[in-house]
Amino acid sequence: MISLQDIYKKVDKSFELGPISCQIEPGSIVALVGNNGAGKSTLFQTMMELVKKESGEIDYHFGTNRENGWKQAFAYVPQTPLMYQGFTIAQLADFFEMSYPGWNRQEFQRLATLFELPHKKLIEKLSGGMQKKAMFSLTLARESKVLLLDEPLAGVDFEGQEQMRDEMVRYMERAVDQTILLSTHSADEIRTLADYILLMKDGHLLNQYEKDSLIASWSRIWVEGDTSVLKNLKGMVSASKQGSLVECVTSNAFEVEQELKKMGATVTSVQPLELREILRIILKEETKSA
Repeated sequence: MISLQDIYKKVDKSFELGPISCQIEPGSIVALVGNNGAGKSTLFQTMMELVKKESGEIDYHFGTNRENGWKQAFAYVPQTPLMYQGFTIAQLADFFEMSYPGWNRQEFQRLATLFELPHKKLIEKLSGGMQKKAMFSLTLARESKVLLLDEPLAGVDFEGQEQMRDEMVRYMERAVDQTILLSTHSADEIRTLADYILLMKDGHLLNQYEKDSLIASWSRIWVEGDTSVLKNLKGMVSASKQGSLVECVTSNAFEVEQELKKMGATVTSVQPLELREILRIILKEETKSA
Protein backbone atom coordinates (compact mmCIF):
# COMPACT_ATOMS: atom_id res chain seq x y z
CA MET A 1 0.00 0.00 0.00
CA ILE A 2 1.04 3.60 -0.66
CA SER A 3 -0.33 6.12 1.83
CA LEU A 4 -0.31 9.87 1.21
CA GLN A 5 -1.17 12.03 4.20
CA ASP A 6 -1.68 15.80 3.82
CA ILE A 7 0.84 16.19 0.99
CA TYR A 8 1.34 19.88 0.23
CA LYS A 9 3.56 21.55 -2.37
CA LYS A 10 3.64 25.25 -3.24
CA VAL A 11 4.69 25.43 -6.88
CA ASP A 12 4.47 29.21 -7.40
CA LYS A 13 2.27 32.18 -6.52
CA SER A 14 -0.56 30.90 -8.71
CA PHE A 15 -0.58 27.17 -7.91
CA GLU A 16 -0.51 24.97 -4.82
CA LEU A 17 -0.83 21.19 -4.66
CA GLY A 18 -2.85 19.79 -1.81
CA PRO A 19 -3.12 19.01 0.93
CA ILE A 20 -3.76 15.56 -0.57
CA SER A 21 -4.51 12.37 1.38
CA CYS A 22 -5.29 8.98 -0.18
CA GLN A 23 -4.28 5.34 -0.29
CA ILE A 24 -3.21 3.30 -3.31
CA GLU A 25 -4.07 -0.36 -2.95
CA PRO A 26 -1.50 -2.93 -4.14
CA GLY A 27 -2.47 -5.06 -7.12
CA SER A 28 -4.60 -2.31 -8.68
CA ILE A 29 -4.50 0.12 -11.58
CA VAL A 30 -5.41 3.63 -10.43
CA ALA A 31 -6.27 6.42 -12.88
CA LEU A 32 -5.41 9.96 -11.83
CA VAL A 33 -7.95 12.18 -13.59
CA GLY A 34 -8.47 15.94 -13.65
CA ASN A 35 -8.49 19.18 -15.56
CA ASN A 36 -5.42 20.60 -17.30
CA GLY A 37 -3.23 22.04 -14.57
CA ALA A 38 -4.83 19.91 -11.85
CA GLY A 39 -1.39 18.96 -10.51
CA LYS A 40 -1.17 15.35 -11.66
CA SER A 41 2.42 15.62 -12.89
CA THR A 42 3.43 17.57 -9.79
CA LEU A 43 1.96 14.85 -7.59
CA PHE A 44 3.97 12.19 -9.45
CA GLN A 45 7.16 14.24 -9.12
CA THR A 46 6.49 14.74 -5.42
CA MET A 47 5.92 11.02 -4.89
CA MET A 48 9.21 10.28 -6.65
CA GLU A 49 11.01 13.01 -4.62
CA LEU A 50 11.95 14.81 -7.82
CA VAL A 51 10.45 17.93 -6.23
CA LYS A 52 10.44 18.61 -2.52
CA LYS A 53 7.13 18.82 -0.70
CA GLU A 54 6.48 21.49 1.92
CA SER A 55 4.67 19.15 4.29
CA GLY A 56 2.93 15.82 4.63
CA GLU A 57 4.01 12.21 4.76
CA ILE A 58 4.23 9.44 2.19
CA ASP A 59 4.46 5.88 3.47
CA TYR A 60 5.54 3.54 0.69
CA HIS A 61 5.40 0.31 2.71
CA PHE A 62 8.50 -1.08 1.01
CA GLY A 63 10.74 -1.63 4.02
CA THR A 64 12.53 0.79 6.30
CA ASN A 65 15.54 1.54 4.07
CA ARG A 66 14.26 4.29 1.77
CA GLU A 67 17.11 4.10 -0.75
CA ASN A 68 17.07 0.33 -1.11
CA GLY A 69 13.36 -0.09 -0.43
CA TRP A 70 10.73 1.97 -2.20
CA LYS A 71 13.06 3.61 -4.74
CA GLN A 72 14.01 0.21 -6.09
CA ALA A 73 10.34 -0.76 -6.20
CA PHE A 74 9.14 2.34 -8.09
CA ALA A 75 9.46 3.06 -11.81
CA TYR A 76 8.36 6.35 -13.39
CA VAL A 77 7.68 7.41 -16.97
CA PRO A 78 7.26 11.21 -17.22
CA GLN A 79 5.20 12.99 -19.88
CA THR A 80 8.31 14.07 -21.80
CA PRO A 81 11.89 12.70 -21.64
CA LEU A 82 13.55 16.12 -21.29
CA MET A 83 16.31 14.86 -19.00
CA TYR A 84 17.33 12.22 -21.57
CA GLN A 85 17.81 14.55 -24.54
CA GLY A 86 21.14 14.17 -26.32
CA PHE A 87 21.15 10.38 -26.03
CA THR A 88 20.17 7.65 -28.48
CA ILE A 89 17.87 4.84 -27.45
CA ALA A 90 20.85 2.46 -27.47
CA GLN A 91 22.78 4.79 -25.14
CA LEU A 92 19.79 5.08 -22.84
CA ALA A 93 19.55 1.29 -22.72
CA ASP A 94 23.18 1.14 -21.54
CA PHE A 95 22.45 3.88 -18.98
CA PHE A 96 19.39 2.07 -17.61
CA GLU A 97 21.34 -1.19 -17.40
CA MET A 98 24.06 0.50 -15.32
CA SER A 99 21.60 2.46 -13.15
CA TYR A 100 19.00 -0.16 -12.23
CA PRO A 101 19.97 -3.55 -10.78
CA GLY A 102 18.05 -6.32 -12.48
CA TRP A 103 17.31 -4.27 -15.61
CA ASN A 104 16.45 -6.88 -18.22
CA ARG A 105 18.05 -6.26 -21.62
CA GLN A 106 16.28 -9.24 -23.15
CA GLU A 107 12.91 -7.80 -22.08
CA PHE A 108 13.89 -4.40 -23.46
CA GLN A 109 14.86 -5.94 -26.79
CA ARG A 110 11.48 -7.68 -26.95
CA LEU A 111 9.69 -4.37 -26.37
CA ALA A 112 11.99 -2.47 -28.73
CA THR A 113 11.18 -4.99 -31.47
CA LEU A 114 7.46 -4.80 -30.69
CA PHE A 115 7.43 -0.99 -30.97
CA GLU A 116 10.00 -0.89 -33.81
CA LEU A 117 12.28 1.50 -31.92
CA PRO A 118 15.17 3.05 -33.91
CA HIS A 119 18.11 2.32 -31.57
CA LYS A 120 20.53 4.80 -33.15
CA LYS A 121 18.23 7.84 -33.13
CA LEU A 122 18.46 10.61 -30.55
CA ILE A 123 15.43 10.55 -28.27
CA GLU A 124 14.51 14.17 -29.11
CA LYS A 125 14.50 13.37 -32.84
CA LEU A 126 11.66 10.91 -32.41
CA SER A 127 7.98 11.79 -32.68
CA GLY A 128 6.10 12.30 -29.44
CA GLY A 129 4.48 8.89 -29.74
CA MET A 130 7.80 7.12 -30.37
CA GLN A 131 9.35 8.90 -27.39
CA LYS A 132 6.53 7.51 -25.24
CA LYS A 133 7.11 4.01 -26.58
CA ALA A 134 10.88 4.27 -26.01
CA MET A 135 10.63 5.46 -22.39
CA PHE A 136 7.87 2.94 -21.71
CA SER A 137 10.08 0.11 -23.02
CA LEU A 138 13.16 1.22 -21.10
CA THR A 139 11.17 1.49 -17.87
CA LEU A 140 9.23 -1.76 -18.18
CA ALA A 141 12.53 -3.64 -18.51
CA ARG A 142 13.19 -2.73 -14.86
CA GLU A 143 12.26 -4.86 -11.90
CA SER A 144 9.60 -2.83 -10.10
CA LYS A 145 6.44 -3.20 -8.06
CA VAL A 146 4.87 0.19 -8.77
CA LEU A 147 4.70 1.89 -12.16
CA LEU A 148 3.87 5.61 -12.45
CA LEU A 149 2.81 6.64 -15.96
CA ASP A 150 2.16 10.29 -16.81
CA GLU A 151 -0.19 10.46 -19.83
CA PRO A 152 1.35 7.26 -21.28
CA LEU A 153 -0.81 6.97 -24.41
CA ALA A 154 -1.05 10.66 -25.38
CA GLY A 155 0.22 11.09 -28.94
CA VAL A 156 0.64 7.35 -29.50
CA ASP A 157 -0.90 5.79 -32.64
CA PHE A 158 -3.84 3.40 -32.31
CA GLU A 159 -1.81 0.22 -32.72
CA GLY A 160 0.78 1.45 -30.25
CA GLN A 161 -1.95 2.25 -27.71
CA GLU A 162 -3.29 -1.30 -27.91
CA GLN A 163 0.22 -2.73 -27.58
CA MET A 164 0.98 -0.53 -24.56
CA ARG A 165 -2.30 -1.50 -22.89
CA ASP A 166 -1.40 -5.16 -23.40
CA GLU A 167 2.02 -4.55 -21.86
CA MET A 168 0.45 -2.86 -18.84
CA VAL A 169 -1.67 -5.97 -18.31
CA ARG A 170 1.46 -8.09 -18.73
CA TYR A 171 3.21 -5.92 -16.11
CA MET A 172 0.34 -6.48 -13.66
CA GLU A 173 0.64 -10.23 -14.16
CA ARG A 174 4.24 -10.30 -12.92
CA ALA A 175 2.98 -10.66 -9.32
CA VAL A 176 -0.24 -10.24 -7.33
CA ASP A 177 0.79 -6.90 -5.81
CA GLN A 178 1.95 -5.13 -8.97
CA THR A 179 0.48 -1.61 -9.08
CA ILE A 180 0.07 1.04 -11.76
CA LEU A 181 -0.81 4.70 -11.17
CA LEU A 182 -1.45 6.54 -14.42
CA SER A 183 -2.61 10.04 -15.22
CA THR A 184 -4.91 10.40 -18.21
CA HIS A 185 -7.55 12.51 -19.93
CA SER A 186 -8.92 9.52 -21.84
CA ALA A 187 -12.17 7.95 -20.63
CA ASP A 188 -11.35 4.93 -22.83
CA GLU A 189 -8.10 4.34 -20.94
CA ILE A 190 -9.88 4.61 -17.61
CA ARG A 191 -12.72 2.30 -18.62
CA THR A 192 -10.37 -0.29 -20.14
CA LEU A 193 -7.59 -0.31 -17.56
CA ALA A 194 -8.47 1.28 -14.24
CA ASP A 195 -9.76 -0.32 -11.05
CA TYR A 196 -9.93 2.97 -9.15
CA ILE A 197 -10.17 6.66 -10.05
CA LEU A 198 -8.61 9.59 -8.20
CA LEU A 199 -10.33 12.79 -9.31
CA MET A 200 -8.33 16.04 -9.05
CA LYS A 201 -9.21 19.68 -9.65
CA ASP A 202 -6.88 22.69 -9.41
CA GLY A 203 -4.38 21.04 -7.08
CA HIS A 204 -6.93 19.30 -4.85
CA LEU A 205 -8.10 15.70 -4.64
CA LEU A 206 -11.89 15.80 -4.92
CA ASN A 207 -12.65 12.13 -4.34
CA GLN A 208 -11.65 8.51 -4.90
CA TYR A 209 -13.92 6.02 -6.68
CA GLU A 210 -14.09 2.33 -7.51
CA LYS A 211 -14.60 2.45 -11.28
CA ASP A 212 -17.08 -0.39 -11.81
CA SER A 213 -19.27 0.74 -8.91
CA LEU A 214 -19.20 4.30 -10.21
CA ILE A 215 -20.35 3.25 -13.68
CA ALA A 216 -23.08 0.98 -12.29
CA SER A 217 -24.55 3.66 -10.04
CA TRP A 218 -25.07 6.43 -12.62
CA SER A 219 -28.01 6.48 -15.05
CA ARG A 220 -30.25 8.74 -17.05
CA ILE A 221 -33.92 8.00 -16.34
CA TRP A 222 -36.94 9.30 -18.26
CA VAL A 223 -40.07 9.47 -16.18
CA GLU A 224 -43.58 10.90 -16.14
CA GLY A 225 -43.91 13.01 -13.03
CA ASP A 226 -43.57 16.32 -11.19
CA THR A 227 -40.11 17.85 -11.66
CA SER A 228 -40.18 19.67 -8.30
CA VAL A 229 -40.80 16.41 -6.41
CA LEU A 230 -38.21 14.42 -8.33
CA LYS A 231 -35.42 16.90 -7.59
CA ASN A 232 -35.70 16.14 -3.85
CA LEU A 233 -34.95 12.43 -4.20
CA LYS A 234 -31.65 11.31 -2.67
CA GLY A 235 -29.08 10.68 -5.38
CA MET A 236 -30.87 12.84 -7.94
CA VAL A 237 -28.31 15.05 -9.67
CA SER A 238 -30.68 16.83 -12.04
CA ALA A 239 -34.26 16.66 -13.31
CA SER A 240 -35.45 18.70 -16.26
CA LYS A 241 -38.61 18.74 -18.33
CA GLN A 242 -38.19 17.33 -21.85
CA GLY A 243 -41.52 17.57 -23.61
CA SER A 244 -44.02 15.34 -21.81
CA LEU A 245 -41.28 13.56 -19.82
CA VAL A 246 -38.78 14.47 -17.12
CA GLU A 247 -35.14 13.60 -17.85
CA CYS A 248 -33.40 12.63 -14.61
CA VAL A 249 -29.68 12.10 -14.01
CA THR A 250 -28.91 10.13 -10.87
CA SER A 251 -25.81 8.92 -9.06
CA ASN A 252 -27.81 6.21 -7.28
CA ALA A 253 -29.77 4.58 -10.08
CA PHE A 254 -31.18 1.53 -8.30
CA GLU A 255 -32.56 3.35 -5.24
CA VAL A 256 -33.89 6.27 -7.28
CA GLU A 257 -35.71 3.92 -9.63
CA GLN A 258 -37.24 2.09 -6.65
CA GLU A 259 -38.36 5.38 -5.08
CA LEU A 260 -39.91 6.49 -8.35
CA LYS A 261 -41.96 3.30 -8.53
CA LYS A 262 -43.09 3.73 -4.91
CA MET A 263 -44.26 7.24 -5.80
CA GLY A 264 -46.32 5.82 -8.64
CA ALA A 265 -44.23 7.58 -11.28
CA THR A 266 -43.99 5.89 -14.66
CA VAL A 267 -40.40 5.10 -15.67
CA THR A 268 -40.33 5.02 -19.46
CA SER A 269 -36.61 4.45 -20.06
CA VAL A 270 -33.30 3.92 -18.21
CA GLN A 271 -29.94 4.48 -19.86
CA PRO A 272 -26.48 4.04 -18.26
CA LEU A 273 -24.24 7.09 -18.50
CA GLU A 274 -20.92 6.99 -20.32
CA LEU A 275 -17.92 7.22 -17.99
CA ARG A 276 -16.82 10.41 -19.76
CA GLU A 277 -20.11 12.10 -18.86
CA ILE A 278 -20.07 10.80 -15.29
CA LEU A 279 -16.63 12.27 -14.64
CA ARG A 280 -17.59 15.58 -16.24
CA ILE A 281 -20.67 15.88 -14.03
CA ILE A 282 -18.83 14.86 -10.85
CA LEU A 283 -16.05 17.32 -11.56
CA LYS A 284 -18.60 20.08 -12.03
CA GLU A 285 -20.74 19.17 -9.01
CA GLU A 286 -17.90 18.57 -6.57
CA THR A 287 -16.19 21.77 -7.62
CA LYS A 288 -19.36 23.65 -6.61
CA SER A 289 -19.29 22.12 -3.13
CA ALA A 290 -15.50 22.31 -2.63
